[in-house]
Amino acid sequence: MSIRSFPDTRIIQPVFDGHKSVAYDEHLKQVNEKKAELEKALEKTLSFLRSQEMINMLKEEKLFNMSYIKSNFSVDDKQLELLFEYAKFLYECGQYPGIKVNRESIDAINYLLFYRRLSNNREKNISALWGQLGSYLMLEIHEKAYETFIKLKDYIDSMVTAYN
Repeated sequence: MSIRSFPDTRIIQPVFDGHKSVAYDEHLKQVNEKKAELEKALEKTLSFLRSQEMINMLKEEKLFNMSYIKSNFSVDDKQLELLFEYAKFLYECGQYPGIKVNRESIDAINYLLFYRRLSNNREKNISALWGQLGSYLMLEIHEKAYETFIKLKDYIDSMVTAYN
């Protein structure tokens, strides 16, 4: 197998450790460039979201909502949509449990969760929920996967009820 086996993914691990090619190197370069581009565009938002103490305080004070965050932390709708794109990108790269900040994992799962909590975009919210479910399943975090599955089921049931 080679990198060509996965042409539509952003996974950056070669299939076999000894199998690196020009195509793999180019693929890796493109993925890293895209990641750097998204991180630069999201610099302030990611800095804010990586402040676990601030996030916890806002949640406790029930201020973790888009209206409050827009007016106090320079995170606007464009940044929120870029956050979705970045979380989806991390997911497509297989980076479900990404980096650790203050011993807390900041990764595709958490960014998808942040997006869901802040966005009113129903279509992307359901995509984010599917991404979270997929991440939990890939990481074999069964309890969280089950909780997420139930949320998806409830969401789908509510959609069916609304259309009937």
